[in-house]
Amino acid sequence: MSQFGQYAEAGPSSQVSTSQIGFSDRLTDCDFLPYDLTHDPLTPDQSISQQTPNPEASSTLSIPEFQAPHTVTAPITLERIGPGAKKLWVRYTKMNKTQFIEWWRHTTHAQSNTSRRKVNFDANYTSPHWEHFDQVAHHQTGQPMALCRRCGKAVPHPSQSGGLHSLKKHRESKTCQQGGRNSSLQQTLRQSLQFASECPSEQKTSFNTDDWERIQVNLITMCQLPFQFLERPEIFEFVRFARLSKDIPPILTPKTARRRLQMMVKGDHQKALAFLPKNAKLSMALDCWTSPFQQAFMAITGYFVDSSWNYHEILLGFEPVHGQHTGSHLSEILQDVLQQHDIMDRVLAVTTDNASNNKTLVESLHQSIEQLNLPDSTRVIRIPCLAHVIQLSLKDLLGLMKANPNNDTADTIWSEEENKSALQKAQSEKGIIYTLAKIRAFAVYVNASPQRREFFLTLQDTEPKLVPIQDVRTRWNSTYLMLQRAKRLSITFNRYCTLYNQLRFQLSAQEWRQVDYLLCITKPFYAWTVGLSKVKDVTIHCVFEVYNRLFGHFEDSQKRLHRKKVPWKKAMLCALKAGEQKLATYYKETEKAHGYLYAMGTILTPVHKLDYFKGADWAGDDADWYTVYESSLHSYLERYYQRQPTTQSVDKGKAPQRTGSMSSLLAQTRPRSVIREKVGWREELTGYLNLRTDDDDPCQFWRQHETQFPTLAALARDVFSIPATGAGVERLFSSARDICHYRRGSLNATTIRDLMMLRCITRFDANHTQGQLSAESQDPSERMEADEEAEAQLSDYDVAGISDDEELESETDNVSEADIMDAHDRETSPGPQDAGLPLDQEVESVELPDHHPVVRIVQSDSQRPHRERKRRRDDDEYVYTKGTN
Repeated sequence: MSQFGQYAEAGPSSQVSTSQIGFSDRLTDCDFLPYDLTHDPLTPDQSISQQTPNPEASSTLSIPEFQAPHTVTAPITLERIGPGAKKLWVRYTKMNKTQFIEWWRHTTHAQSNTSRRKVNFDANYTSPHWEHFDQVAHHQTGQPMALCRRCGKAVPHPSQSGGLHSLKKHRESKTCQQGGRNSSLQQTLRQSLQFASECPSEQKTSFNTDDWERIQVNLITMCQLPFQFLERPEIFEFVRFARLSKDIPPILTPKTARRRLQMMVKGDHQKALAFLPKNAKLSMALDCWTSPFQQAFMAITGYFVDSSWNYHEILLGFEPVHGQHTGSHLSEILQDVLQQHDIMDRVLAVTTDNASNNKTLVESLHQSIEQLNLPDSTRVIRIPCLAHVIQLSLKDLLGLMKANPNNDTADTIWSEEENKSALQKAQSEKGIIYTLAKIRAFAVYVNASPQRREFFLTLQDTEPKLVPIQDVRTRWNSTYLMLQRAKRLSITFNRYCTLYNQLRFQLSAQEWRQVDYLLCITKPFYAWTVGLSKVKDVTIHCVFEVYNRLFGHFEDSQKRLHRKKVPWKKAMLCALKAGEQKLATYYKETEKAHGYLYAMGTILTPVHKLDYFKGADWAGDDADWYTVYESSLHSYLERYYQRQPTTQSVDKGKAPQRTGSMSSLLAQTRPRSVIREKVGWREELTGYLNLRTDDDDPCQFWRQHETQFPTLAALARDVFSIPATGAGVERLFSSARDICHYRRGSLNATTIRDLMMLRCITRFDANHTQGQLSAESQDPSERMEADEEAEAQLSDYDVAGISDDEELESETDNVSEADIMDAHDRETSPGPQDAGLPLDQEVESVELPDHHPVVRIVQSDSQRPHRERKRRRDDDEYVYTKGTN
């Protein structure tokens, strides 16, 4: 039965008033012609529209050459279907055959004499295309059409459009596919009307649309739910399943629902690892989180590459943590989770942040696994989260300039005295500190008052209209995002200060120049953090390249700044060196075990292989890293080769054969694959290194070459499971905030764990697209994130790059308030960016990645930094210590 047939069965069309968005009630403008009809008795044993009689059972009813056209409305006994409440189409079925034909032959369309073509509603339509369409006729004109069951659109009947091509073309169209998604949301709601009308009610004797809509609004209002709740597929599934019951199904009590939740979590527990290949390793990421109710949890996510080379991210545990968060205690909790999943011997690496207890945790876990004497266990290696490393480097960079924020949350209350004092203190220190203080104070000033926000928004002419934001120390890249917003709104910023006499917040041309420099310096940190955090694919192979790009950024920026004499630019140079020092500290750590896994990921990326470590990027180091990593690769392959079966099945392919020959007859029974002795790993490695390919997608490459290089592929599957960051855990904490709502403070930790597990077992997959929260159900931080994502889609604003040449000392001269607007216009216009410098000396700027870079390895043109960073000769000119300006 089609979905529109189900709509009609819910009751008379007058009872259904809900319209569907995206459907059209207009008829298709086609040139239809008169028809001949088949007319024979109804076959009793055929009762559904998909069943059709034999061709011999059909007869043709001739239409007179001319009859005066007149409108014959379809009788109410015939089923009317179609999108919306109008239901323009009369559906033809075997059950209503006689009555339908009797009505149709008197319609205007049937009696018109513009054509002699036939339409045979009763033909034996065996094409699979008819499984998705109903034969219909317009309820007034009788115009025959085929109505799509998925999207509800009417297309020309094949008998008059030249065949089934129109049906096939429509099913493949984007309009039909999108319409199907829209209609599926409405289908169950309409079916619920039938259930409501058929079920007895103690209070209502009949169903009516007004009461049904009132009940829905009351549900939203009294339960304090967002209006978008009515669009959730779960509510449609709830109503759809309820109508299957003959009686009103019972609603669970809260106690029963909790017990049922626990049973479901236990039953679905093993589904999380259903796609983990046999003998394959998996990696993990973990972190701890404290709920708004001061309940501590440890989230554990698992990562692996399945047999089809798809990357998976799953939730293994969301465990309550009681007592101190020592490494040994957290290790015990983690071991319990691994034992529940029976994967104690299958863990390769654990990605964590740089907290000291995480190092103890991994070491304790490894010792416990060793004591079990498991046959396939290997040493568990801790992987430092690359996103945290990048942010620690940025923190030191901003910290040396005293640019890091001190507040944990954005201020929502404006205090005139406090902010005046803060501005005066920052003004005494001058430079970048004062510029940032004015931007932060202005953001608080505007957002603390609804009237001031409204005035600020009215000064903007284009959408989206934005407001200034304040940075916080608890959120990555918040200072960059604050400066980016201020720069984008710079014209509105200055206009507001002028119109409303708030010149204390107004930035001079020189201060906007400082904003430009800060944006150029901090943008790569933002770009790589966001890129690594949002990607849901293999990332371990790009770690070395991300380090190279950031070191290159440090070197380029310092090269442009090392001749500057203006104090704030000299302070920025010192800050860059501090940030580089922090990054070099963690880069030095890649000489340890996790660095070898980075190298294996790089080598197993087909566009690099071992030659990646021969390039100029790696020249100059004391160690020959090509030889070191080659030796390590051989050790890995030797162990993995021992796990491979002694024989392997190889697909022979199918050679073309001449039809009717003996070769073709023999080929039909010959096996498509042959069994051969496995090739040594050295032969595999030689073949892989000599293979020429431009494929920069490692999983795609190994999907195609797994049978050719089985040992290398097994190693690649395990290594590629390692996440470079713990971003998946951070995303999980965002989801946990929805469960730990302030009105659900009575939830105990076990129930929160079960809710998270059930919610994520089937949804926390890297290939699954999760729905976004509606705007009305977001908290302020989530709304801010949504605004930033929308802002990222806007065209880039003009940022003047760091110049290569020395600026004039007059750049530090005072600028009057009257000159601010004109000076700022000169700052953002194309041309020279430093006052007094020729145009041809100021055309080069710092090259930066996009907002959301594609995370892949590409050959860097810059020299790869050594693990022990060497001081540049020009560094000797500057001696810097922490806290200098």
